[in-house]
Amino acid sequence: MEFKTTTLGEYLPFIYGKALKSTNRTDGEVPVYGSNGIVGIHNEALVNRPGIIIGRKGSVGEVCISAVPFWAIDTTFYAIKDDLDELFFSYYLLKQLELTKMNSDSAVPGLNRENAHQITINIPKDFKDRKSIGRAIRLYDQKIDNCRAIIKLIESISQTIFNSWFKDFDPVRAKVAAKASGIDTQLAAIQAISGKSPAEIEQLLQKQYQKLAATADSFPEELVKSDEGEIPMGWEWKALYDTAEYVNGSVFKSSDFSSERDGFPIVKIAELKSGITSQTKFTAKAIAEKYAIDNGALLYSWSGSPETSLEVFKWFGGKGWLNQHIFLINTDSDVKKAYIYNLLKYLKPELINIAKNKQTTGLGHVTVADMKRLRVPYPDQDGFELIEDYLLPLYDMDSNYTLQIEYLRQQRDALIPKLLSGKLQVN
Repeated sequence: MEFKTTTLGEYLPFIYGKALKSTNRTDGEVPVYGSNGIVGIHNEALVNRPGIIIGRKGSVGEVCISAVPFWAIDTTFYAIKDDLDELFFSYYLLKQLELTKMNSDSAVPGLNRENAHQITINIPKDFKDRKSIGRAIRLYDQKIDNCRAIIKLIESISQTIFNSWFKDFDPVRAKVAAKASGIDTQLAAIQAISGKSPAEIEQLLQKQYQKLAATADSFPEELVKSDEGEIPMGWEWKALYDTAEYVNGSVFKSSDFSSERDGFPIVKIAELKSGITSQTKFTAKAIAEKYAIDNGALLYSWSGSPETSLEVFKWFGGKGWLNQHIFLINTDSDVKKAYIYNLLKYLKPELINIAKNKQTTGLGHVTVADMKRLRVPYPDQDGFELIEDYLLPLYDMDSNYTLQIEYLRQQRDALIPKLLSGKLQVN
């Protein structure tokens, strides 16, 4: 493979984004990109083709790619290519250039376009080679996207069950109504659980019916009124903060970072979204053990841009130290971990609204005080056995695909520099 030396400006010129205030956006399907990724949606595209978005102000040098038409706001640059595979080649190339270190303004972080354009790059001379490299690496991203699609389906099923059984109490309400009408409460609950008619239930195999009957019997036949609202008998209302142990991450200073990436990575929101990257900071200092995380840790990001940062995450990036603004959620069982995960997914819109009401300079927070005020239904032993039977297997399946994404990401990131340098060629 033959290479040529050129400049970034000659190969991939940066174009300035255009301002689009949140108040001027109209709901649509076009992603709106800021310097740190998607910040909203709009009904009109600034760029009517796929492209690369580069952080200009704020998150300097952060690189995103959009495979669909998009809007890049004025804190960004964007770049385009005629061929999608070459666009992905260019995207991976930019990720290797560490543009995040090119901060030209100490007061407000900024990426100077002229300085970026002068960067010398070595790229395959033949367009076909660049295209082949882009396609080869993109296969990993496609596999990752497939895993994410499966995870989305699993979470949809899980949330449907959670909302029906543990938020709306549909099987209990069905029993209450049946009892008031003098009809079979078990059959009513089975209908609510399965969505089947009595005639369809009669056609079930005995094993299927027994499973549904046992599930129906796990729900009480009465709703109890309280100040917080109705709740199944035997269940209780709890403050969100009391459903588990929530440990906020540690505060790290620049002096804590190791120059040679010694020790373990410091896990911030960026790592929760993108995994360990070349921008991840490491520390070899002794940190309190309560801030240590490893594969399978359940985390909640409680501070940041409400629409994009407030989320519950599963961590599968190996050993690390948790940064502030993220809770490590400790429970005494995997069953309760599955409950908390689904609970926080269901509560996401409400938690976002709480954060928005206290939003300053684009950031919002969900505090411990907020979590102590927010009351949630907490199941009894029978309820947690239902979670073990139905939601925990889905939680584990979700985790397996999340772990697979991490493996694919690591393999891809190991291949990228070898392919871009020509040390490894696409067969």
